[in-house]
Amino acid sequence: MPMSKPPILVRFLVRIYIYSLLIFGLLRFWLFYYANTERLAFFDKTVLKSFLIGVQFDSVIIAYILLLPLILLFIQSFFQIPQKYIQKFVVLYLSIVFPVLIFITIADIPYFKFFRNRLSEASFQWFGSLDIVVNMIIGNTINLFVLIVALIAVFLSGLYIYKFTRNKIINYDWDAEYKSTTKVKYTLYFVLLAAFCVMGMRGTISHPIRQGDAF
Repeated sequence: MPMSKPPILVRFLVRIYIYSLLIFGLLRFWLFYYANTERLAFFDKTVLKSFLIGVQFDSVIIAYILLLPLILLFIQSFFQIPQKYIQKFVVLYLSIVFPVLIFITIADIPYFKFFRNRLSEASFQWFGSLDIVVNMIIGNTINLFVLIVALIAVFLSGLYIYKFTRNKIINYDWDAEYKSTTKVKYTLYFVLLAAFCVMGMRGTISHPIRQGDAF
C-alpha cells in the first residue's frame, strides 16, 4: 500500500520554511560579500560558523512567523471548516510579514557596512534625525540602489507569496483531504510540527538563542 501524503498544512508550512531559509541565506551571502572589508575568505572557519549561527537566527524568526499559520490551519483541518476565511487570512498574513522581513534584511546590509552592527532597537534613534537618514541614502549611490532593490523585492516577493500561498491553500481541494485524513492524523502531525516549531524558536538545543551567541 503506497504511503499517504502528509496533510496540506504540513507540506505547505515545511515548504515555506525551507524556501525562507534559502532566501535569507542568499541575502546573508550578499551581506558577507558587500560588507566584507576585511577580505575574509568564505571558507574561513569563523565565517562558516557565523553563517551557521545566522541560519539558527533565521530559523528562530521563521518559526515565530509560522506558529500562527500552523495553529490556524490545524483548526481549519481538524474541525473541517467549509469556509475558507482562515486560509485567506493566512495568505494575507504571509504576503505582508515576509516582504516586510525581506525589506528589513536588505536594509540591514548597507547599515551593517556603515555601523558594523546589525539593525536593532538602537536603530530607531535615527527616526529623530530623518534628514540625516535621507541624506545618507540619497547622497550615496549604492545606498540608493539598495533601497530601490529593497522596494522592488518587497513588491515582487509580496506578489509571489500571495500567488503561491493562494494556489497552495485556497485553491486546494480541502474536501478531498477531509475524506481521506482522520482527526487523529491531523493531531499527530500538528504535535510533531509544533514540537519542531518550538525547537526552531529556541534556536539551539541547549538554551534559547540570544544576542550573545552571535558575538
